[in-house]
Amino acid sequence: RDHYFDLLNEITFSLMTYNVENFFDQKDDARNSSYGDFRFTPNSKGQSSNYGEPVSFGGEVTTFTNVKIHGIRQVLTAYLPQGPQIAAFQEVESQDALDELFSAVKDLGYQEAKFAGKVEDQETAIGLGIISKFPIAEYSTIETPTPKELKDEPLRPIQKVVFEIKGHRFIVYNNHWKSKSGPESQRILSAKVLKADIEREVGNNSAVDYVVVGDFNSNYDEDKHFDPMLNDTGGVTGIVQVIGAEDSEKAMIDKGAKKAATKYDLYYELPVDMRKSEYSEKFGWSTFDHIILGAGLYDQLGISYLHGTFGIGNALDKNFGFLFNDDGTPKRWRANRESTTFTRHSIGGYSDHAPLFVQFYISDAQKEEAVALEE
Repeated sequence: RDHYFDLLNEITFSLMTYNVENFFDQKDDARNSSYGDFRFTPNSKGQSSNYGEPVSFGGEVTTFTNVKIHGIRQVLTAYLPQGPQIAAFQEVESQDALDELFSAVKDLGYQEAKFAGKVEDQETAIGLGIISKFPIAEYSTIETPTPKELKDEPLRPIQKVVFEIKGHRFIVYNNHWKSKSGPESQRILSAKVLKADIEREVGNNSAVDYVVVGDFNSNYDEDKHFDPMLNDTGGVTGIVQVIGAEDSEKAMIDKGAKKAATKYDLYYELPVDMRKSEYSEKFGWSTFDHIILGAGLYDQLGISYLHGTFGIGNALDKNFGFLFNDDGTPKRWRANRESTTFTRHSIGGYSDHAPLFVQFYISDAQKEEAVALEE
C-alpha cells in the first residue's frame, strides 16, 4: 500500500495560473515608462510613485518587489505545501522580476523560469512568466500582430512551453489577451494565432496533450454578455466562437477521438455561483482567467485530466482566505493615486485576480501498476 501511494504521488502533477497584478521590478526603464504608478523617477508625463523606496516588511528593510514576491510564494504554497509543479503568471514586468521570484522559490523544487514580454521588438511591461519543476523540452513565443492604432501598446505574445514529463509531451499555452479598453477584434487577433498553433500541433491527432491557460479578458460565456461598445465583430468572440471550448465533458469524451481540436473550458466543472476569478469595483466579478483542456487530456493515454481537481481560490477556502476581504472580494495590491502624477504604494494586498488550479496524471502503464497495487 505504501508503494501504491508513493507511485500515485509520482504520476500526478499540478498546474496553477495566476494573474499577479502588476508584479514590477525595481528599475525605471523604457519598459515601464508608460506605467508611472510603478516609477520612482518621473517619466515624460511627470508621473512617478514611491515604488522604489525601501520598506519595512517581516522585520527587514526590503523592496515592494520583494513584498510582492512574498505574496506570490504564499499563494503557491497555499495550494500545495511545496507549490504546484507548473505555475503560469500574467502581469510580470520583466525577466528581472521573474528571476527574483524564481530565486525566492527555488527551494520548493522549481528548476526553470521563462519570461515573455516583447512583441515585434517592442517591450511590454505586462508580460508573462512560467516557472516549473519539470525541465522544458521546447520553448517559444507566438507573436500577435498589433494593429496600427496600438503601435504604442503592442498586443502581448503567447508563451508556448513544451514539457517532457516521464516520456510524455505536454504543451502549456500561457495567454494574456488585450483588456476591455479595446474592442473584441483585438482579442480575436490573439485567439486566431493561438488557434492556428494548436491546429498545427494537433492536426488529426487527438492524442496531443495540451492546456490553454491565462487571463483572456473574456468570460467563458462572453457572447452572452457582449458589451455593445466592444462588439465590432458582429457578435463573434475570441474565447467562444474562435477558440470554441465545449461546455461539457461528455462532448470531450464523445468527440475526442473524432475531432482532434475539441476543447473544454473547466469553468463548466463548477456551480454557476462559483464561477468567478477577477473582481473590479466598476464591473463586479468576471471569469477572465481560464484553464481550457485539449481533447488529448481525456483519452486515458499519456497525460490525462484528474477529474474534479479544477478549482479557483475563493474566500470560503481556508487555504486561500487570506487573499480576500470580509465581503469576499480580492485583497488587491494597495496603491492610491494621490494626484494625476503621483501614486503611493503601501504594504498589503495581493491581486484583483484569484488563482486557478488543476491536476493531471500519467495514464499509461504506470497508472495500471498503481491500480493493480491498490487491488
